[in-house]
Amino acid sequence: MRTRLLLALCVFASIGAAAMGCSRNDGRAIGSPTAPMSATMAAAADTSHGNPHPHPGGPPPPVPAVVFVSADSVFAADSSATRWQLSNDNSGPFTMPWTLTSVRNWPGFPKSGSVALAARGTQLLVVGVVVPDTAAVGAAPLVMTGSRAGVVAPAQYSFRPRG
Repeated sequence: MRTRLLLALCVFASIGAAAMGCSRNDGRAIGSPTAPMSATMAAAADTSHGNPHPHPGGPPPPVPAVVFVSADSVFAADSSATRWQLSNDNSGPFTMPWTLTSVRNWPGFPKSGSVALAARGTQLLVVGVVVPDTAAVGAAPLVMTGSRAGVVAPAQYSFRPRG
């Protein structure tokens, strides 16, 4: 009985020591654990200029020129619609040329065209795809490439014909 009591006290002491060792430092100075937080932490300068939600760390990231949105699920020898979002993050409108290629070199590829985009605008592009009757089950990557201000921006979708 005495051994159990001693073992229980050791377990409780170990748990207490572990809990004290894992305690947080709430921003207080290391040398003065009883100092109020306001005495040890300087207030950050308000740089929001009245904006309640300033963007941290500078300007927002650029908008991708081409993003895959969705595609219909189809069997071999069937047709599908692929959907892509083309974006213009420039302050002026322009026409974006695009090209859709098949990594498996399916017939009817590459497909190409152009889309007129408004300033800082997006446009949904729907491109029909005919899956050949000889298409194997598995990934068949399609690559959409759009050009914006001399920069080529690709996006890829792995088309998977159902068996």
